[in-house]
Amino acid sequence: GDREDQNEDLQARQSRPAQAVLRHLRRSHEEPN
Repeated sequence: GDREDQNEDLQARQSRPAQAVLRHLRRSHEEPN
């Protein structure tokens, strides 16, 4: 149903930024200012 589609969309939106944040954290770890 619509709710299922929305739930999948939310998970997709959340998973993508999470990966970006992890990459950012790794960069900040490897290259401290």
